[in-house]
Amino acid sequence: MHYSPAALQCDWKIQLLMYQLLSALSYMHGLGIAHENLSPSNILLTDTSWCWLQIGEKQLLNTVLDPSGKSLDLSVGSHCFKGCQTLLSGRRWGEHTFYSVMPWVIDFSVKPDENNIAGWRDLSKSKWRLTRGDEQLDFTYSTSEMPHHVSDECLSELAVCSYKARRLPLSVLRQAVRSVYEPNEYHSNMQRLYQWMPDQCIPEFYCDPHIFNSLHSGMPDLAVPSWAGTSEEFIKLHRDALESNRVSLQIHKWIDITFGYKMSGEAAIAAKNVLLPASTSNLPRSTGRRQLFSQPHPPRQIARRKTHHNYNGQPENNSQLEVDSVKGGDFLIKTNHLNKLEEATSFCEKSWHLDPCYNVHSSDCLKNNTSENEVSSDIARNVSPRKPDSTRNYSEKSTIDSNSLLENMEEGDDSVGYQELTLWRQACSPKINSKRAADDIFSVGCILAELHMGKPLFGSSSLASYVDSGILPYTVQDIPHHMKVIVKACIENDWKRRPSVKCLLESPYFPKSVKSSNYFLAAFHGLSRNDLRLQYAATFAKRGALERMGAFGAAMCAPYCLPLIVTSASDAEAEWAYLLLAEFLKCLKSEAVMKTVVPSVQRILQACYITFIHMFRSL
Repeated sequence: MHYSPAALQCDWKIQLLMYQLLSALSYMHGLGIAHENLSPSNILLTDTSWCWLQIGEKQLLNTVLDPSGKSLDLSVGSHCFKGCQTLLSGRRWGEHTFYSVMPWVIDFSVKPDENNIAGWRDLSKSKWRLTRGDEQLDFTYSTSEMPHHVSDECLSELAVCSYKARRLPLSVLRQAVRSVYEPNEYHSNMQRLYQWMPDQCIPEFYCDPHIFNSLHSGMPDLAVPSWAGTSEEFIKLHRDALESNRVSLQIHKWIDITFGYKMSGEAAIAAKNVLLPASTSNLPRSTGRRQLFSQPHPPRQIARRKTHHNYNGQPENNSQLEVDSVKGGDFLIKTNHLNKLEEATSFCEKSWHLDPCYNVHSSDCLKNNTSENEVSSDIARNVSPRKPDSTRNYSEKSTIDSNSLLENMEEGDDSVGYQELTLWRQACSPKINSKRAADDIFSVGCILAELHMGKPLFGSSSLASYVDSGILPYTVQDIPHHMKVIVKACIENDWKRRPSVKCLLESPYFPKSVKSSNYFLAAFHGLSRNDLRLQYAATFAKRGALERMGAFGAAMCAPYCLPLIVTSASDAEAEWAYLLLAEFLKCLKSEAVMKTVVPSVQRILQACYITFIHMFRSL
C-alpha cells in the first residue's frame, strides 16, 4: 500500500481493507501475538486490492502455547495475513522487481566534458520521453481510454535483467527477459543500450566494472564507448560525470520527474509524464512508483570556480573556489542566496512525511529493567489465546460451512454517520489490557487517517509533540468529520482508552454489506486455483449469498469474481460462469452492471470472435 495508495480511492475499498486488517489483528491478538510494526509498507495489495499482511520473524517466533504445550497453528493459507522473515522496504539493491534507481546523465555519443553541451542527457525530461519522443507520447495521451504518457515503471524488472544480462544466470534471463535465450538479441554496447531502453539507470554502471564482462558463451562483453578504453576507466568517467557541476545544477529536475511533483496534476501533463495507473496496465509491473514530493525540489548548492585574470586579461590557472553553500565557517553565504536557502528550508519542512511514524513503542521495559521475555509475553498474560477456528480454514481439502457462511450474509446501508460513530465511541468500553496490542491499534488509526488524508498523520517530531502535549497536528483537519471519531479513538494518548480490535470490528464504521462481502471473499481467496474459486462463487451465489448481501455487497465482490468468467475453459467451468453471471445480473444495479459485468461479457465475445477467426482460417 506504501507504493500504490491510489488503488484505494473509494470509501468502500478503504472500509474493506481496514476490515481485513482488523480481522487479521483479531486473530493474532487472540493468539497472544502483536504485530508491532504495522505500516503501509507491510500491507501488500493484489491488483484487485485484496490485502496480505506481512509479519516479521520476531512475531512468528513469539507464538503462544496452548494448554497442551503444542504451538498454535499460524497457517498462512487460512487467514488474512502472510508470514515472512523480512519486511518489505523501499527500492533495494538485488531486488530486480524494485531495483535502486539512478539517472542516466550522458548519451555516450562523446566523452563527457563540462565545457561542452554535446553528449549530456537532458535531465528535465524523463528517459521515457527522450526515447519515445514527444509526438508518440502526445498520440498515446490523446487516444488512450485512460490518458497517460508513461505505461511502465521508471525501472522495470525487464530492464534490470537486460542491463545485468552478462552476469545473471540464464534461468533468470529466460524468466524475466525472453523465454528463449538468444544472445544476439541483447544490446552489444552502452550507446545502443541507452538509446533503446526507456528505463532509468542502475547503480552498477557507476561502480562495478564486472557488469560488462559476460559469463555466457555466445554473448560477448558489453562494449564500453571508444573514448573510455577499459571498463574500469569508463566507470570512473561515468561517475565523474554524475558528480559533475553540470549534473548537480540539473539533478533536481530529474528528481521532480522521477519522484516529485511532476508525477501528478498539471505539472505531469506539461512534462508529458502522466503515469498509467497500475490497475489498468497489462504490462509486467514491479511494486510501483511513488510520488515523494508535492512541490519543486530545490537546486543543489554547488561550488563554482571564480576565475582571476592577469594583467594581460588572460585567466590564471590558480583559480579559487567561490562556494555557494556553507562549509564549516570558512565561507560566508552571499546575500543573493538567502532566498534559495529559505526555499530549501521550506521544502524540507513540507517533506516531513518522507519519514512517517506509525508506532508508539512502550519504554516501560527499560524503566523497570524488565527482561525481554517478560515484555514479549504481556499479551499472552492479558489476552486469552485460542486455537484457530477450523471453519475458517478454506483450503482445497476442507469443507466450507455453507450454513454459517450464508447466515453471515446481510444487506446493509453503506453510509456512515457522524452521530452513529459518536454514540458508538461514548458507549464503547475499552477492554484492551496490553500495551503492545494497543500500539497496533494506534497504527491502525494512523493508517486510516493516511488513507483519507493522502499523507501520513505523524512525522517523528509531530509524534513526539503529540505524545508530550496530547495536541494533534493541524493536518488532522484534513480527515473527514465523521472519520475523526474513529481515528482519535485509535490514537488516544492514554493507550488504555483505545478500543480493542473487536470493538472496532463491531463499530458502525463497517456497514453490514462490508462485513458480508469480506466473509464471502475471505473464503474465496483461501482457494488457490481459479477453477475452485469459480465453483465456490457460483455455488454460493446460486444459494443466495449475493442476494442476501444486497446490491452494494455484490458490487464489492464483482471485481474479484467476474474475471474468472472470462478465463473459464472447460464445460463445467462454463456452466459455473453462466450461473455466476446470471446471479450478478439479478443482484447488481444497472450502473454496476454497465461498469463491471458488461466489460466481462465484451471480453468473452472478443475471445470467441478471435477463436472463430482462427478456426475459419484453418479450414
